Amino acid sequence: MSLPDLPHFGHFMVLTYICSAERSNLGLLPPYGPVLLFKTDVNIVISTSPSLQNGHLIIFTCFAIFLMSRPIINMLTYEEVVEQLKLLNERKWVKTHRAGPTGIGKTLEDLTGIPENNIPTPDMKGAELKSTRKTAKSMLTLFTKSPLPDGANSVLLKRFGYQARGNEKPDLHTTVSTLKFNTLRGKQGFIVEVSEDKVELVSGGPAPMDIMKYLTDKPEEKKEVLGYWNRRILRECFEKKFPQLLFVKAECRGSGKNEEFWFNEAWLLSEFSFDNFINLLKSGDILVDIRIGQYPNGRSHDHGTGFRVQINKLDMCFQKRKNII
Repeated sequence: MSLPDLPHFGHFMVLTYICSAERSNLGLLPPYGPVLLFKTDVNIVISTSPSLQNGHLIIFTCFAIFLMSRPIINMLTYEEVVEQLKLLNERKWVKTHRAGPTGIGKTLEDLTGIPENNIPTPDMKGAELKSTRKTAKSMLTLFTKSPLPDGANSVLLKRFGYQARGNEKPDLHTTVSTLKFNTLRGKQGFIVEVSEDKVELVSGGPAPMDIMKYLTDKPEEKKEVLGYWNRRILRECFEKKFPQLLFVKAECRGSGKNEEFWFNEAWLLSEFSFDNFINLLKSGDILVDIRIGQYPNGRSHDHGTGFRVQINKLDMCFQKRKNII
């Protein structure tokens, strides 16, 4: 029996397969054991029970969630994307595909054929794609990773969460650095601290502390670790996302929905330097964005705890730079 390829329905694939014991007798369905119901990029196997093989109509409805919660796509190669970038450079000015700060990334991804995503793996085979306006003084998200241990987000939300306008349940959206404690609703919050083998979120105790005294004395009796990332995990996150980084810069003119870009500079950055990453954390050029909300049942939900770098310091995370355009 030849099984058809399963059609795609957004993030899900659906197939209903109807059979009976008589079909089983014809060899179309084994009387028990594994049954391959359809063929696709993700194989779905259903185990049937002998007790069901009594002539009753059996309806199998299978739902398969795509890996990484996204449709299966043909990923472009680095060389294919570079060719598209060279054509864009010759094309010069192109109109934004989305108004606002994220318009440049959306436009570049659309024009190079890369689907918009927020996954912890590269955008193309062999490299990640990032873009910026040449006039930008903003920060760029390197990767997202929830703090350890399990339950750390719940602790942060319970201790420091606040009810934002229009939200029934508390959220926690804040930026943290190694240079100073953050302030939450007028009260001292926590700070990023780099230890020998971890990057930690640390509370300095209930009373406000002098930051210079804290940084020099490090009073352990007042220190409370709220969550952490070990160096191995951070290194793996970065190297998984950035085997190489294709960093594209654009001239810009206009604003809003009428903004235009000329993608006329590109660099290939490679060989991640974890030591530089740590130094950028210590200097405050890499910050940690905490973005935690709640599900209706009260369980915490991490919208993406991001490590963000000053755009003009991005190349310092890498040891090699090669001009592409």
